[in-house]
Amino acid sequence: MKKNSIISLSAVALLAASAQAKDLDHSAYLPADDAGLSYVTVGGGQFIDDEIPYVFANFGYQLDAINSFSLEMFYFNDEQSYDGYGYFGSSDVDVFGIGAAYRASYSLTSSTQLYAGVGLGLAFINDSLIYKAPDMSSTYRGGGDTTSIYLDAVAGIEQRITEHWAFNVNLRYLWINDYDVKYPSDGAYEVYGDFEGDFNKFDNLFGIEAGLTYRF
Repeated sequence: MKKNSIISLSAVALLAASAQAKDLDHSAYLPADDAGLSYVTVGGGQFIDDEIPYVFANFGYQLDAINSFSLEMFYFNDEQSYDGYGYFGSSDVDVFGIGAAYRASYSLTSSTQLYAGVGLGLAFINDSLIYKAPDMSSTYRGGGDTTSIYLDAVAGIEQRITEHWAFNVNLRYLWINDYDVKYPSDGAYEVYGDFEGDFNKFDNLFGIEAGLTYRF
């Protein structure tokens, strides 16, 4: 419910801005002779349902007033715990993503634009696990690293603040493919030896975020 409300309000705001566009001065947000400009966007947000904060960055190149490509990166940490049937466990997951992104923009005025884009890349995942036996006689501590593929999509609005600086607000959808983590035995649970987990923790994440863009 919380996620749907935030997404709905954000979508209404974007649609309202589009509806008013016919009454605005349609001077290009980026003039045609600005093609070839480089830009950097940095910011942060939160995945709504999972309440996971994250940070992101894009290092982009403007092909023309509409199209741009960028190198995108993001990072978040997710801590989870569970307790059932006398067993206790917790995991601490670090996720770093890096990939390529495309973005298309639409000028509302010379200082405001809408945009939408997609990205594809690799997610590097470190999953640390603590697992305690029912009688607490032994504790397993271990970690595993793995790599997966991610897809993301963004849609938002950018407001120019100065000649070089702009403020961004957008929605993000992130999908990370199922991944396997192999946890090596640490000796405490030698009877089990190495074991492996198959996870789909991050296959549908919706986030809302804000950032700053600097154009060179």
